[in-house]
Amino acid sequence: MRTDSVGEDAKRVMQSNFDSEPDLKPYHLSVSKVAVVHADGNNYAGVATVLMDGKEHSVGLKIQDDGRTIIYKADSDAFLFLVESALSKNSGN
Repeated sequence: MRTDSVGEDAKRVMQSNFDSEPDLKPYHLSVSKVAVVHADGNNYAGVATVLMDGKEHSVGLKIQDDGRTIIYKADSDAFLFLVESALSKNSGN
């Protein structure tokens, strides 16, 4: 099914970004899965399950796939758990 391959491709691209982006790399984020539904044309909506420190976080995604390249955009508040983690570590909790 096409949504399965879009999900796997989005997972791969997202993990690559987590592993290479200097601002994200220290958090050791891991994408365990990306569930995808077809929206229209080459547009998909998805939810990535992202692991950090053994906890799962749901990250809403908008995905475009033209058959060669896949891009995703996370919801604006999708990574608030990173801010919360940084604040918690800085406060000593």
